[in-house]
Amino acid sequence: MEEEAKTETEAKVKTEIKIANIVVKAVFAGGSVRGKDRKVVRIGLPKPESRERNITGVLVTHKKKPLCTITISGIKKFEEIEEVIKAIEKRGEAGSCRGYEIVNIVATFKAGRSVDLESLASALENARCDLERFPGVIIDVSDKVRGVVFSTGHVNIAGARSMAEVEEARRHLLKLVSLWG
Repeated sequence: MEEEAKTETEAKVKTEIKIANIVVKAVFAGGSVRGKDRKVVRIGLPKPESRERNITGVLVTHKKKPLCTITISGIKKFEEIEEVIKAIEKRGEAGSCRGYEIVNIVATFKAGRSVDLESLASALENARCDLERFPGVIIDVSDKVRGVVFSTGHVNIAGARSMAEVEEARRHLLKLVSLWG
């Protein structure tokens, strides 16, 4: 009985989701960044105190509106979104944030077993692979969410816009891996 509980706990640990990147699109108004033409500028953003890696953004000014859109990449925790937006507002160039949306979450987990990729790919209509060019099977989980399964049992999820979508994709992909592992 005790051993079964230990095995269940180990399985849960192995399938824990890690966020690799969160991409956020934020709209700002009232800043000094303006132009007659639409501009796209890559900007370095302040990194949260808890981070070693820099966060980057792509700033796009709008031709006819006093707005700019910044696509922010490199965020690993949801708490960092507000922190980065406040830091951008503090700089003053973009003005104040009028709202933001999460446009992509990239996550990863370990399924805890190896996977027969050829069997997996051939059994699914929504999967594709070319193992001579890429060492994984790409699976369409939904219209926008994709999973990439590697023979080692590592699985990447991309295209989700919420943790609920990430979790749904994880459950689906874990089920598939368990069938072909």
